[in-house]
Amino acid sequence: MQADAGHAREAALALHALPEGQRLQVLQRLSAEQRARVEPLLAELAELGLPPSLARRTLAQAEARADAPQDRLARLPADAVAAALATQGRATVVLTLAAFADAPWQAEVQARLAPELRSAVEHGLRSPPQIAPAARQALAEEVLAAAQRQAEAGRLAGPGWWQKVRAWMR
Repeated sequence: MQADAGHAREAALALHALPEGQRLQVLQRLSAEQRARVEPLLAELAELGLPPSLARRTLAQAEARADAPQDRLARLPADAVAAALATQGRATVVLTLAAFADAPWQAEVQARLAPELRSAVEHGLRSPPQIAPAARQALAEEVLAAAQRQAEAGRLAGPGWWQKVRAWMR
């Protein structure tokens, strides 16, 4: 439900960024239900006086952030993250799981760890270290590279894994 509201806000912002003629054309192509969700948000943006140029810049900045290694790592499936972390040293595993404590795959990856490593991770999460943004990015890049190596080597189970991992990493 919350994701749908977020998508509606993003859609309204994207529509607001369009010239009025194009905006109307797109709105005409939407279903009645979609229009009912987006039109009040468009009205709110207009009422606030948000210039379309600012909406365009905001969308461009969000797109640039979505391509950040940290975001690509968060989108990977738990299987790929677990396989990638299996090739890493203990410190990298602990720091990665501490740095990405809010990742959707966190619990599943932790459950797959060897008991002694899981204990170290749980301890690290109780008093997480301060991880600088550059270090967080470096951890994400390392785990993404390891996931790619795993996928290329064909060690991930199931057909089409490489295509799935490549899609999630984009």
